[in-house]
Amino acid sequence: MPPRVPTAGTTTSEPSPNPIPVSDPGLPHPTSTASFWHAPPSSFLHAHRTTPSLPSSVTTLIIGSGLAGSMLFHHLQSSLGPSSSSSSTLMLEARNTCWGATGRNGGHCKPMLYQSGDFIELCSAYGEGEALARIKFEQLNFELMREYIEGEGVDCEWVATPSADVFYEAEPLDRAKRNIDLLRKVAPDVARRLRVVEGRRELRESLRTPTALGAVTFTAGKLSPYKLVSHILEKGVRTQWLNLQTTTPATRVSRSAGNDGNRWAVETPRGTVLADRVVFATNAHTAHLLPAFKGWIYPVRAQMAALIPPKSLKDRPLTHTYGLVRHDRKTACYLIQRPVDEDGGGGELMLGGGREFEENHGVGMQDGSINPQVAHGLRTSIPGYFADETGYETDDFADTRELRKSFIEKFRRLRLGGAAGHDVWDAAEWLGVPEDEEDLDLERWKPAPARKECRAKTEWSGTMGFSRDGRPFVGKVPAVGEEDAERLEIERMDDTRGLWMLAGFEGHGMAFTSGSAKALATMIAAAADSRKNGTAAADSESLYEWFPRTFEVTPARLGLAEVENWEEVQQYDDWEIIDEEG
Repeated sequence: MPPRVPTAGTTTSEPSPNPIPVSDPGLPHPTSTASFWHAPPSSFLHAHRTTPSLPSSVTTLIIGSGLAGSMLFHHLQSSLGPSSSSSSTLMLEARNTCWGATGRNGGHCKPMLYQSGDFIELCSAYGEGEALARIKFEQLNFELMREYIEGEGVDCEWVATPSADVFYEAEPLDRAKRNIDLLRKVAPDVARRLRVVEGRRELRESLRTPTALGAVTFTAGKLSPYKLVSHILEKGVRTQWLNLQTTTPATRVSRSAGNDGNRWAVETPRGTVLADRVVFATNAHTAHLLPAFKGWIYPVRAQMAALIPPKSLKDRPLTHTYGLVRHDRKTACYLIQRPVDEDGGGGELMLGGGREFEENHGVGMQDGSINPQVAHGLRTSIPGYFADETGYETDDFADTRELRKSFIEKFRRLRLGGAAGHDVWDAAEWLGVPEDEEDLDLERWKPAPARKECRAKTEWSGTMGFSRDGRPFVGKVPAVGEEDAERLEIERMDDTRGLWMLAGFEGHGMAFTSGSAKALATMIAAAADSRKNGTAAADSESLYEWFPRTFEVTPARLGLAEVENWEEVQQYDDWEIIDEEG
């Protein structure tokens, strides 16, 4: 989407309805809600520490074990060559393996080929070429994910499937059609992958949405994101010399003193590790370690529910995944249906959204709790979106809480093998209701007697990392000179060689991270070759044949002055924002 907030050196065409927080996001919340995807967690990776103690030094240190960090590790095996020792790569995770946004999302890999109705605005802000580069990059992400999963034979419920953005109001549908009309003119090859549906019969019988006004269909993927990451990391630990250390948060990153001044010191509660390069795959929490990103990458809470479908949706499961749009595509609910098991189990409706019921739309909030109002909105929304379905189980709010408790307790009682033998659910995992839950007016959340409602197996939240200008940050961490450090009241960092990042995925990480990790691995390899050969960084123009230039981190994007000798990879400044007046 276009930039949200007017700042020096940027433009805007859409002011944010909620203030963007500029405070330190801190470390991930120590008491997280219990995600359906984690039940049960990997017996090998849960509470995993490859070595009893931290290594004293490594070549590459990755902070974060979600899809961004995992895919980066995978791509580095190709760009830098396979790891050859236990000191090659260390991955630190503040909580448990894949316990952040990836392990809590909707399980949807959905390239937005018409940019959620923002294609016209993106063309105005950045030009048609860059807007199309973003679309093609999202499609590339889908192909990279499918290629990896199918090539590796990953058991993660992956299905390439038809997907539908379904519209229940005229304005967002008209907006989508206008954007697709422009796409047909400037990129007919992309537009051919989209189809506008307005026939009543198809909306009712194929999409199962009889009250919708129209839809846009295309191809997407659905999967268990936690199982995908578990495969990458288990392979990494077992065969590629990856050292994974969970419950080990990085608390500070600084230049090492003394003879190791060209290396980075990464501090943790368990000790300090020296590294040649450090990668921040920290998304919403990036500004805690890189304070120059305060206000540029910030947390936003999203909420999910695993719903028991009505009988008609188990007997005849949905054939599409969905974006369910009432007011605005960017605040739509999103839905996939899990496979129905041979014994009749499974088939859960994995529904997320409801941010319109959240205070400040979830801006500044994290995954330590759920909002009962959002939870109720999700449970009662299915009958509205899919009006003809039948066979709902009777339920009320208290019953849903009991079902969720039994779901969690089932797995808490399990014990996993391995060195530590930790319980599947940490003591910190909880139901996610406020501490003053006894004061909640439960009657407020009960539906009207005649209203249909899905029962929830479990309900949880996740912390997304939003970007101030609506774009991910991928590349070399920019240096902070003396004047900027004084202005921002942060530490000066004149030399950031060896610091890299990929973060700020806007709640759309499944369609951004695989390609972003590939791009970052390419940049890191180019810098490594340059240092090895003692030459200037090679021309990386080929990178921009598939990677959007506007996603790359630059000092100008953050309003920072360039520091001498900052550049480590070839930078390109031959594009410019067109809409200078916003």
